[in-house]
Amino acid sequence: MHELQGYNVNHDETKMHELQGYNVNDDETKMHELHQTYGTLLSEEQNLKIRVTIHQILAVDLDQETFTMELDVCFRWKDPRLRNAKTRVWLPRESTLKGRQTCEGSTCYCRGGLRGQRCSKLPFVLGIFKEEKGKDYIKVEDKNGGYHDWQLLSSFIYKEEPNFSDLGQLFRGDRGGSSIVTFSKLMEEPTVLNDFQRLSNGETGETVLFRKLRADFKENMELEHFPFDRQLLQFTITASVPVSMLKLEVDEKVKSVCRVEDLPEYKVNEDENEAVGILKEKTIAPNVNNKQYSQVKVMVHLQRKPQKYMVNIVFMVYMLVFASCSSFVIPLEKTGDRIASIITFILTIMALKYVINDELPGKDYQTWLDYYLLISYVLLTLPALELLALQVLHVLWRSIDPDESLDVISAKHEGLDLAFAIVFFSFWNGSHLVLWLTYKFCPECFYHSWDKVRATQDHYPDQSVRAEETTRPRIAQVT
Repeated sequence: MHELQGYNVNHDETKMHELQGYNVNDDETKMHELHQTYGTLLSEEQNLKIRVTIHQILAVDLDQETFTMELDVCFRWKDPRLRNAKTRVWLPRESTLKGRQTCEGSTCYCRGGLRGQRCSKLPFVLGIFKEEKGKDYIKVEDKNGGYHDWQLLSSFIYKEEPNFSDLGQLFRGDRGGSSIVTFSKLMEEPTVLNDFQRLSNGETGETVLFRKLRADFKENMELEHFPFDRQLLQFTITASVPVSMLKLEVDEKVKSVCRVEDLPEYKVNEDENEAVGILKEKTIAPNVNNKQYSQVKVMVHLQRKPQKYMVNIVFMVYMLVFASCSSFVIPLEKTGDRIASIITFILTIMALKYVINDELPGKDYQTWLDYYLLISYVLLTLPALELLALQVLHVLWRSIDPDESLDVISAKHEGLDLAFAIVFFSFWNGSHLVLWLTYKFCPECFYHSWDKVRATQDHYPDQSVRAEETTRPRIAQVT
């Protein structure tokens, strides 16, 4: 039993079962078998509460369609083997907490990161430890076998924890067992920046596992309205055992939050995160084995800041087409000069397209910005088509009325050319004026609604992840 508990107890101390306070009964036989299979505690209708705090979104890559995130993931569950577990908590020397004890010589010491010797001569208190309302509490046993009231620990040096590796691990099972929960859309194993596990309530056996991770996730981004696009960065945490054995729940004790507000190209929509929440419970549809699996989806709502593309691409292309109107100033008699001017503008926009190509998403469909560049390219070729049409009309008019003077024909050509120039100039500037006014007074009109974004991105394979795929150890071996 001492291997299960992981405490260091000498022969001079009280009976081991009184010190440890673990209750193992016959009803836990089935639970023990599940523990051997999955490497962590499982009982019927066991609930695993999940909380996520997103600290940074380090990158959003359009080419690879990935995003890098730094986040905290906190798991909370109750382990019946740890009910009424007594814990030693070492106190500062000046502490006046009731029921405290001291060690004589070197017969008692604290374990773990403090390497034992630093706590050996400090006072400690032995009792049932509980965390409540952000504070640390201890319940101390009195001489009559009862309990004192909860006492506040304003500070302590070190709290002894059970040997959780003997109790089983949430992510990697003992003896090579599989993980009980897995992360989806991972590009590779995440980097664990920090993690710890603690017994947060010795009365109920409530255990908390905390992990700070940095991970790369794959996301099929919807860019139809680029650069006025909204993205739903999401991944899922899925149980690898049926929902009848383990149910994942959103932890309401401390609300999950996204602490990111602004990125270089995106703005986090805090209102939508607050309204919808960044965590959502769901159940995967039955697979070929007719079993359902519990899942929690993590979602962050991002909206692109279009200013970069509006200034560096849209405005530059607008000015280029606007400047091309100067071609109409060249007289029709100087056809060669006008054609040279038109070709110069066409080559310029082609070169610009190659320069900005790396900044555009590589989708197999056309985005709004792609359509804008295509329309601009077509408009720059229209003056050349106009010259061709005028030349055809010149031939037709000469064949219909050979006696008509060249001055009259030239006057007709100049009139048509002027009308075309006015229509061209008015269309280009008028359309941009309408777009600018729309963006000024209704910027949301350029974006998909969030309901449509969620419906579109939920259509992708994330929703149909099969449980047999999520049980692969490579995904969740974050230790």
